[in-house]
Amino acid sequence: MLGPYLSMRSFSVLVPVYNEEENIERLLVSIYAQDLAPSRVIVFDDGSTDSTPKILERLSKDLGFEVRRTRGIGKPSILNLAFRELDTSYVVVVDSDVILPRRFFRDLFVCGGGSDLIFSWYITISRGAIASMYRFFSLAFDGDARVGGLYLAPGCCFAISRNIYKRLYIPPGVERDDAYIYLYSKYILKAKVRFCRCTKVYLVERKVDLKLAARRYSRIKAPIKGVDPYYVKMESWVDWLWLVRRLFEVGKKDPLGFLSYISLRPILKLYRLLGGLSIEERWRP
Repeated sequence: MLGPYLSMRSFSVLVPVYNEEENIERLLVSIYAQDLAPSRVIVFDDGSTDSTPKILERLSKDLGFEVRRTRGIGKPSILNLAFRELDTSYVVVVDSDVILPRRFFRDLFVCGGGSDLIFSWYITISRGAIASMYRFFSLAFDGDARVGGLYLAPGCCFAISRNIYKRLYIPPGVERDDAYIYLYSKYILKAKVRFCRCTKVYLVERKVDLKLAARRYSRIKAPIKGVDPYYVKMESWVDWLWLVRRLFEVGKKDPLGFLSYISLRPILKLYRLLGGLSIEERWRP
């Protein structure tokens, strides 16, 4: 049961896009194949230079979604524009490099149970060293992770309620917009947050260079005034033991992913430090 907090047509879907010709059609088809239909689907094309604009023009005539054209303003600014325009009970933000299972929206809202912010989980279906690391990470923390203070939600798909997104402003230039939304919503706006790791999207990871991967794995300190600067932390030694055991358990099943994870993490950290990729200053209020 969806419950009284979600009627059949009380949510919109927002898809920010940039140069996603390889996957955008598969994503949009998967959105319109859902057994729970959104009231609106808006795609923001942020100045794509490949064939994405032509694909969107063709599909919009067949599927009926709305297309907005922007020029390199970035995902945070796109979210701000959409949050001001939309007025549905929820907005589901979906990255353009995923594919949705047919019951995804229904399962997400049932799991969310009326929460203000609902994060899904993911399954990486691409190949390559960095993709193997992502795949291992998603398997290692599949299910309801018991690590209390560890932020593990990906930003590839989440639902946010009108009560929160109408009061939310994301500073332009923020790299980890998903983490910013989580922190600001939970600690400043006192949102009820739900992590739904049983509800997964398929992540079609494109080629990721070291710079992008290093930014994704940034550990940001002092992000928001009034929020614990060390929000990524373990609450006790029991959490540490659970984490280490979990990594090795999954490593036995996915040795290639485990090797990629333990070898690439220090490389990414060193690359981030040498390249000056800290994004702490972008988060200051």
